[in-house]
Amino acid sequence: MSDDNKKVVSSDQCSKGNYTLEATCRNAPCALPGDLHCNFDQRKFCGWINIQSDNFDWTIAKRTPSLNTGPQTDHTTRRGYFAYIEASRPRRRHDKAQLTSLFLNVTRGCIEFSYHMRGISLGSLNVYISTKRGNRILFTKKGYQGSVWMKAKIDVDEIKAREGYRIIIEATVGYGVYGDIAIDDISFNDKACSQVQTVPKNCREISPYCNHKSRQQYCKESRAYRDLCCRTCANLLSQ
Repeated sequence: MSDDNKKVVSSDQCSKGNYTLEATCRNAPCALPGDLHCNFDQRKFCGWINIQSDNFDWTIAKRTPSLNTGPQTDHTTRRGYFAYIEASRPRRRHDKAQLTSLFLNVTRGCIEFSYHMRGISLGSLNVYISTKRGNRILFTKKGYQGSVWMKAKIDVDEIKAREGYRIIIEATVGYGVYGDIAIDDISFNDKACSQVQTVPKNCREISPYCNHKSRQQYCKESRAYRDLCCRTCANLLSQ
Protein backbone atom coordinates (compact mmCIF):
# COMPACT_ATOMS: atom_id res chain seq x y z
CA MET A 1 0.00 0.00 0.00
CA SER A 2 1.31 3.43 -0.88
CA ASP A 3 2.11 6.05 1.74
CA ASP A 4 -1.07 8.03 1.06
CA ASN A 5 -3.17 4.86 1.54
CA LYS A 6 -4.82 5.39 -1.84
CA LYS A 7 -3.07 2.70 -3.87
CA VAL A 8 -3.05 -1.05 -3.28
CA VAL A 9 -0.34 -3.15 -4.92
CA SER A 10 -0.74 -6.91 -5.28
CA SER A 11 2.45 -8.62 -4.02
CA ASP A 12 1.94 -11.70 -6.21
CA GLN A 13 2.64 -9.58 -9.29
CA CYS A 14 6.11 -8.47 -8.19
CA SER A 15 8.00 -11.59 -9.35
CA LYS A 16 6.33 -11.77 -12.75
CA GLY A 17 7.79 -8.69 -14.36
CA ASN A 18 8.64 -5.07 -13.94
CA TYR A 19 5.11 -3.81 -13.32
CA THR A 20 2.56 -3.42 -10.53
CA LEU A 21 -1.19 -3.83 -10.24
CA GLU A 22 -2.89 -0.76 -8.77
CA ALA A 23 -6.44 0.15 -7.80
CA THR A 24 -7.83 3.39 -6.40
CA CYS A 25 -9.45 3.12 -2.98
CA ARG A 26 -12.77 4.76 -2.21
CA ASN A 27 -13.38 5.87 1.36
CA ALA A 28 -17.19 5.93 1.22
CA PRO A 29 -18.94 2.67 2.16
CA CYS A 30 -21.01 0.77 -0.37
CA ALA A 31 -24.78 0.67 0.05
CA LEU A 32 -26.73 -2.51 0.58
CA PRO A 33 -29.64 -3.05 -1.83
CA GLY A 34 -32.14 -2.35 0.96
CA ASP A 35 -30.58 1.07 1.60
CA LEU A 36 -32.12 2.34 -1.63
CA HIS A 37 -35.70 1.43 -0.69
CA CYS A 38 -37.70 4.63 -0.22
CA ASN A 39 -41.39 5.59 -0.18
CA PHE A 40 -40.70 9.17 1.05
CA ASP A 41 -43.35 8.85 3.79
CA GLN A 42 -40.80 9.95 6.40
CA ARG A 43 -40.28 13.07 4.27
CA LYS A 44 -36.70 11.96 3.66
CA PHE A 45 -34.80 10.78 0.58
CA CYS A 46 -33.46 7.65 2.34
CA GLY A 47 -30.38 6.40 0.42
CA TRP A 48 -30.76 9.07 -2.26
CA ILE A 49 -29.15 12.51 -2.51
CA ASN A 50 -30.05 15.63 -4.50
CA ILE A 51 -27.08 16.36 -6.77
CA GLN A 52 -25.75 19.87 -6.28
CA SER A 53 -24.44 20.39 -9.82
CA ASP A 54 -27.87 20.25 -11.49
CA ASN A 55 -30.35 23.14 -11.91
CA PHE A 56 -32.73 22.51 -8.99
CA ASP A 57 -33.79 19.85 -6.48
CA TRP A 58 -36.50 17.25 -6.16
CA THR A 59 -39.19 18.08 -3.54
CA ILE A 60 -41.17 15.81 -1.20
CA ALA A 61 -44.90 16.52 -0.75
CA LYS A 62 -48.38 14.97 -0.64
CA ARG A 63 -49.43 16.70 -3.87
CA THR A 64 -48.08 19.19 -6.35
CA PRO A 65 -49.22 22.83 -6.12
CA SER A 66 -50.10 23.11 -9.83
CA LEU A 67 -53.48 22.09 -11.26
CA ASN A 68 -53.88 19.61 -14.14
CA THR A 69 -50.45 18.09 -13.62
CA GLY A 70 -48.82 15.73 -11.15
CA PRO A 71 -50.52 13.04 -9.03
CA GLN A 72 -53.40 13.65 -6.65
CA THR A 73 -52.09 11.12 -4.10
CA ASP A 74 -48.96 9.11 -3.48
CA HIS A 75 -48.61 5.57 -4.82
CA THR A 76 -47.99 3.73 -1.54
CA THR A 77 -51.09 4.40 0.57
CA ARG A 78 -52.83 7.33 -1.19
CA ARG A 79 -52.23 9.25 2.05
CA GLY A 80 -48.44 9.51 2.08
CA TYR A 81 -45.68 11.45 0.35
CA PHE A 82 -43.81 11.28 -2.95
CA ALA A 83 -40.93 13.10 -4.63
CA TYR A 84 -41.58 15.42 -7.57
CA ILE A 85 -40.29 18.29 -9.68
CA GLU A 86 -42.25 21.53 -9.99
CA ALA A 87 -42.21 22.93 -13.55
CA SER A 88 -43.55 26.41 -12.73
CA ARG A 89 -41.37 29.52 -12.55
CA PRO A 90 -38.51 30.05 -12.00
CA ARG A 91 -37.97 26.79 -13.85
CA ARG A 92 -37.03 26.94 -17.52
CA ARG A 93 -37.27 24.41 -20.30
CA HIS A 94 -34.58 21.71 -20.11
CA ASP A 95 -33.74 22.48 -16.46
CA LYS A 96 -32.97 19.20 -14.74
CA ALA A 97 -33.17 17.78 -11.22
CA GLN A 98 -31.14 14.69 -10.33
CA LEU A 99 -31.25 12.22 -7.47
CA THR A 100 -28.25 9.96 -7.03
CA SER A 101 -28.04 6.77 -5.04
CA LEU A 102 -25.28 5.81 -2.67
CA PHE A 103 -22.49 3.68 -4.16
CA LEU A 104 -23.50 0.13 -5.07
CA ASN A 105 -21.19 -2.79 -5.72
CA VAL A 106 -23.78 -5.36 -6.78
CA THR A 107 -23.00 -6.82 -10.21
CA ARG A 108 -26.63 -7.66 -11.05
CA GLY A 109 -29.86 -6.21 -9.76
CA CYS A 110 -33.25 -4.72 -10.48
CA ILE A 111 -34.30 -1.17 -9.66
CA GLU A 112 -38.04 -0.55 -9.44
CA PHE A 113 -40.04 2.61 -8.84
CA SER A 114 -43.44 4.10 -9.59
CA TYR A 115 -43.61 7.24 -11.74
CA HIS A 116 -46.35 9.70 -12.63
CA MET A 117 -46.22 11.85 -15.78
CA ARG A 118 -49.47 13.78 -16.30
CA GLY A 119 -49.54 17.13 -18.06
CA ILE A 120 -49.54 18.66 -21.53
CA SER A 121 -46.04 20.14 -21.37
CA LEU A 122 -43.99 17.37 -19.78
CA GLY A 123 -40.27 16.95 -20.21
CA SER A 124 -38.54 13.61 -19.65
CA LEU A 125 -37.74 11.11 -16.92
CA ASN A 126 -34.39 9.34 -17.26
CA VAL A 127 -32.43 6.77 -15.27
CA TYR A 128 -28.65 6.46 -15.65
CA ILE A 129 -25.96 4.22 -14.26
CA SER A 130 -22.88 6.27 -13.38
CA THR A 131 -19.37 4.79 -13.24
CA LYS A 132 -15.86 6.12 -13.77
CA ARG A 133 -16.35 5.48 -17.46
CA GLY A 134 -19.27 7.93 -17.55
CA ASN A 135 -23.06 7.73 -17.52
CA ARG A 136 -25.11 5.16 -19.43
CA ILE A 137 -28.86 5.55 -19.85
CA LEU A 138 -31.03 2.67 -18.66
CA PHE A 139 -34.54 4.10 -18.95
CA THR A 140 -36.30 7.08 -20.48
CA LYS A 141 -39.88 8.33 -20.79
CA LYS A 142 -40.97 11.55 -22.51
CA GLY A 143 -44.26 13.43 -22.49
CA TYR A 144 -47.67 12.44 -21.19
CA GLN A 145 -47.84 8.86 -19.86
CA GLY A 146 -51.37 8.81 -18.42
CA SER A 147 -53.15 9.98 -15.29
CA VAL A 148 -52.10 7.05 -13.06
CA TRP A 149 -48.94 5.80 -11.43
CA MET A 150 -46.88 3.62 -13.76
CA LYS A 151 -44.23 1.06 -12.80
CA ALA A 152 -40.62 1.01 -14.00
CA LYS A 153 -38.53 -2.16 -13.71
CA ILE A 154 -34.95 -1.82 -14.89
CA ASP A 155 -32.30 -4.54 -14.99
CA VAL A 156 -28.80 -3.52 -13.87
CA ASP A 157 -25.85 -5.59 -15.12
CA GLU A 158 -22.49 -4.07 -14.20
CA ILE A 159 -20.02 -6.95 -13.99
CA LYS A 160 -17.17 -4.67 -15.11
CA ALA A 161 -17.92 -1.89 -12.60
CA ARG A 162 -15.53 -3.20 -9.95
CA GLU A 163 -15.11 0.25 -8.42
CA GLY A 164 -18.86 0.52 -7.82
CA TYR A 165 -21.52 2.67 -9.42
CA ARG A 166 -24.42 4.97 -8.68
CA ILE A 167 -27.97 5.09 -10.02
CA ILE A 168 -29.15 8.57 -11.11
CA ILE A 169 -32.84 9.45 -11.51
CA GLU A 170 -33.24 12.63 -13.57
CA ALA A 171 -36.32 14.67 -14.46
CA THR A 172 -36.22 17.52 -16.97
CA VAL A 173 -38.63 20.43 -17.34
CA GLY A 174 -40.77 20.64 -20.49
CA TYR A 175 -42.02 23.69 -22.34
CA GLY A 176 -44.67 24.84 -19.83
CA VAL A 177 -45.98 24.76 -16.28
CA TYR A 178 -48.01 21.56 -16.82
CA GLY A 179 -44.94 19.40 -16.54
CA ASP A 180 -44.65 18.08 -12.96
CA ILE A 181 -43.05 14.61 -12.75
CA ALA A 182 -43.31 12.43 -9.64
CA ILE A 183 -41.69 9.21 -8.36
CA ASP A 184 -42.50 6.95 -5.42
CA ASP A 185 -41.70 3.54 -3.90
CA ILE A 186 -38.11 3.06 -5.07
CA SER A 187 -36.59 -0.36 -4.42
CA PHE A 188 -33.46 -2.26 -5.43
CA ASN A 189 -33.11 -6.05 -5.44
CA ASP A 190 -29.95 -8.03 -6.10
CA LYS A 191 -31.60 -10.29 -8.68
CA ALA A 192 -33.01 -9.97 -12.18
CA CYS A 193 -36.29 -8.12 -12.68
CA SER A 194 -37.85 -11.30 -14.09
CA GLN A 195 -37.41 -12.84 -10.63
CA VAL A 196 -39.01 -9.92 -8.76
CA GLN A 197 -42.70 -10.25 -7.87
CA THR A 198 -44.88 -7.74 -9.73
CA VAL A 199 -48.44 -8.84 -8.97
CA PRO A 200 -49.90 -7.64 -5.62
CA LYS A 201 -49.81 -10.31 -2.93
CA ASN A 202 -53.58 -10.40 -2.36
CA CYS A 203 -54.49 -10.35 -6.06
CA ARG A 204 -57.30 -12.78 -6.98
CA GLU A 205 -58.19 -11.96 -10.56
CA ILE A 206 -61.11 -13.96 -12.01
CA SER A 207 -63.15 -11.48 -14.07
CA PRO A 208 -63.58 -12.08 -17.85
CA TYR A 209 -63.48 -8.27 -18.31
CA CYS A 210 -59.73 -8.45 -17.68
CA ASN A 211 -59.31 -9.78 -21.23
CA HIS A 212 -61.11 -6.83 -22.80
CA LYS A 213 -59.45 -5.46 -25.94
CA SER A 214 -59.21 -2.00 -24.30
CA ARG A 215 -57.77 -3.34 -21.04
CA GLN A 216 -54.61 -1.21 -21.23
CA GLN A 217 -56.67 1.98 -21.51
CA TYR A 218 -58.98 0.85 -18.68
CA CYS A 219 -55.98 0.10 -16.46
CA LYS A 220 -54.70 3.65 -16.96
CA GLU A 221 -58.04 5.41 -16.49
CA SER A 222 -60.09 3.40 -13.98
CA ARG A 223 -59.09 2.68 -10.38
CA ALA A 224 -62.03 0.27 -10.07
CA TYR A 225 -60.79 -1.69 -13.08
CA ARG A 226 -57.25 -1.79 -11.64
CA ASP A 227 -58.63 -3.26 -8.41
CA LEU A 228 -60.73 -5.81 -10.30
CA CYS A 229 -58.03 -6.82 -12.77
CA CYS A 230 -55.04 -6.50 -10.45
CA ARG A 231 -52.84 -9.06 -12.20
CA THR A 232 -53.53 -7.76 -15.71
CA CYS A 233 -53.00 -4.12 -14.76
CA ALA A 234 -49.86 -4.84 -12.73
CA ASN A 235 -48.25 -6.30 -15.86
CA LEU A 236 -49.59 -3.67 -18.28
CA LEU A 237 -48.52 -0.74 -16.12
CA SER A 238 -45.04 -2.14 -15.57
CA GLN A 239 -42.85 -0.53 -18.23
